[in-house]
Amino acid sequence: MKTWVLQKYGSPKQAIELVELDTPVLRDNEVLVQNHACSLNPVDFKIAKGQYKLVQRLKFPARLGYDFAGIVLRTGSAVQNFKEGDRVFGCLPARNTGSFSEFVSCPENAMALAPRNIDLVSASALPLAGMTALQCIEAAKLEAGQIIFIHAGSGGVGTLAIQMAKAKGLRVITTTSSKNSKWLSELGADVVIEYDREDYLQADKVHALLDSLGGEHSKAAVKLIHRGGTLVNIAGGIDAKAAKRLGVNRFFRFLLSLQRASLFRKLKANGINYEYILMQTNSEDLKAISEMVEKGQLKPIVDSVHDFTKLDLALDSLTKGRAKGKMVCQLITEPAEVPSSGLTNLS
Repeated sequence: MKTWVLQKYGSPKQAIELVELDTPVLRDNEVLVQNHACSLNPVDFKIAKGQYKLVQRLKFPARLGYDFAGIVLRTGSAVQNFKEGDRVFGCLPARNTGSFSEFVSCPENAMALAPRNIDLVSASALPLAGMTALQCIEAAKLEAGQIIFIHAGSGGVGTLAIQMAKAKGLRVITTTSSKNSKWLSELGADVVIEYDREDYLQADKVHALLDSLGGEHSKAAVKLIHRGGTLVNIAGGIDAKAAKRLGVNRFFRFLLSLQRASLFRKLKANGINYEYILMQTNSEDLKAISEMVEKGQLKPIVDSVHDFTKLDLALDSLTKGRAKGKMVCQLITEPAEVPSSGLTNLS
């Protein structure tokens, strides 16, 4: 089978290569999927560049990719919820990546039936970003009518988080460039701040802030969040609990705590809670996302669709940070009778 592998640390164009590998041998709890589409995430090029060496040491060649959507070919002896021919989508666990491949072996508890009202290209755009958004919204612990601030509203996580927050009855403030502000309003955001024209720090105070930018933006968030509110971070502000779960040793956990000490002091002084979301892939969240899509509460936003054989170029393009929603690589075109209404092409 054709598979993209990382041969060394570096930029996607220089470091990943399309090779032939054997089809995976299934474990008892796994499902073999013929991959129709895989979506790209920033974590993919960050791994390629070696940005996670501290917590994830790779042996080369290393397989890449989390998100996939396709058709079940075979199931392991212990699999109960899937059968041959099922349309599925999923997100491979962090220690078992490899969705940039013609065939994917995935644990049963890391996948779900794909939404029936969208095609598999659209479904592949949902798993990692969708579960991240869902777990962030849940961590904020907000009630209908409260306000959430979502940075980078036009990104893969942002577009889904806006829709999930609105489905929960929240008021949404988000940031994007001026060229994207209109369609984010149409997506449901109540207030869209154009960061290239406005200062987002002048926004009303909020009850929670989803920080996908990190750095100085995390510190600035203190000015925007009500006392008792929550900063939900997915951008590198890793806390001790998440570091331990990743298997980081005590010495490096200590260094990480020093790195974030000033932020945590600021948050404590202002009575603001902190949640670092290290997304946990699971079938229950995927089922919830599928249900939201089928109810019309959530639609995947696909920026562009690329040929699988040019995945290296697509992943390199993603590093520029200009995608609106998700970039997807397609391996197989579905039959015409499969609905395609969920695909939103914004390129």
